[in-house]
Amino acid sequence: MRQRATPLAYAVGGALALLALALLAAAALPQLALPYRLAQARWQARRPAHYRITVSWNDPVGAQSQLSAEVRDGRIVAVADRDGALVPLASLGADAAMLSVDRLFEALGRRLAPAPGLLQELARYHPLIDRWLQQCATRRPDVQYDPAYGYPALIRYYSSSCEGRLAFRTDTRVRVLEFRPLP
Repeated sequence: MRQRATPLAYAVGGALALLALALLAAAALPQLALPYRLAQARWQARRPAHYRITVSWNDPVGAQSQLSAEVRDGRIVAVADRDGALVPLASLGADAAMLSVDRLFEALGRRLAPAPGLLQELARYHPLIDRWLQQCATRRPDVQYDPAYGYPALIRYYSSSCEGRLAFRTDTRVRVLEFRPLP
């Protein structure tokens, strides 16, 4: 005669499955920054000393911004708005972080850094996981890298799932519209 599994057996089996999943995730976490590291290495190997970059992004309420910058030896030397009018460097503030590939990598690296705990790190991969684990984690950004130079060509930063109930979210999309090496 066949015996039925007891609720205790189901609980133990479920706990073991969750433990195995957590251990697998912990082993895989260091590999998740691999595309970032490969792209950054490609950028370091191929980056021009002098280039022009045009970047567009949205602010938290959805307004679009676009600026072009001339970068020489890692320093922003000139900035122009969409109409070509020069923008004083001192007036850029936080927008300066969008106008240099090195600064884009720095900002991206901070957002891709591992969370302080395993549950927080797991919660960063999808809003449903975050909601289930109740961590209020900020989802990892989605990034597309330029195949030739390695710079981040498109970055989508997500807000925390706990901000979803606000009138607006702070999701930001950063897109490199033009990248041109200069002599």
